[in-house]
Amino acid sequence: METDFRQLTEETFAAHWQQQLETRKEISPDLARLAERLIELGFKVPVLAPSTPVVSADVTVVPTEEGEIVATESRKLHEYEWESVLPDFRSWLIETLTPVDGKYQLDESTEIQSCRLGWYDEYKLVRLSDPHWINRRLRLYYLTGPNADLIRLNGTSPPIHEVNAKAPIKLTLDNVLSYLVFFCFFVHGEQGPFYVMETMNDPFIDAFRSLPVDPQLLKTTLAIIEGNIKPAVLVRINVDGKYLCSAYIHYSNALFKADFAVAPSGMIEMLNDDPIAADMPTRIEAPLV
Repeated sequence: METDFRQLTEETFAAHWQQQLETRKEISPDLARLAERLIELGFKVPVLAPSTPVVSADVTVVPTEEGEIVATESRKLHEYEWESVLPDFRSWLIETLTPVDGKYQLDESTEIQSCRLGWYDEYKLVRLSDPHWINRRLRLYYLTGPNADLIRLNGTSPPIHEVNAKAPIKLTLDNVLSYLVFFCFFVHGEQGPFYVMETMNDPFIDAFRSLPVDPQLLKTTLAIIEGNIKPAVLVRINVDGKYLCSAYIHYSNALFKADFAVAPSGMIEMLNDDPIAADMPTRIEAPLV
């Protein structure tokens, strides 16, 4: 009788995984990545069990009371480790880009910063802002990589997918929620970004507090937001290797809970959304163009 090594691998891994769950042991990052790799190769292995914490040196992933998984890491742009770019790169950017869209001048008053992103090895995110631009809220963002590659993030998904293919993107249990937040911020609808709202300790919440609207209406709106939002969570990895996530989204003047499927390639699909509040006096003002 010929040995079915694929079936043997699946059964062996499933047995070991089940033992981890029954003994309530922490699933190591190596074991979790092995599960991801086996799924990518087509093996039918158990999905990530949401009742078991996954830990690593850089990020702690723990289950919520609902059994979902929260990665305790910095995810928002204001939490990124921004640094001023080197003088030579700054000069090259100014010479290459000025004027942006034929109207935005870059000069000594322009602040240019960059930061690393956990899902790319060689591409960085670059941010430009200038107090002299007509729209002071405007921020220009680019992904820059090898061979002077410079990709503008313009509120649509193709630039992100282009870099995902080039880099290539490397999604893991540790960084998938960060990537989801990044993607939702930089892919806009007609009314702005699909902003992932997780806590009241958010600069946009602070901006809401100073809106020139009826104080009672604003108080009620903030209470609704505070009473509903929670950190984004990774629910599980399905047999196709997609990360199934859940997050609270502020889009236009509405708040809703949405479920997403994040593919290893970086493609994101919104599976469904559950409206929480509409016609709020709050909007996310984050123009990219």
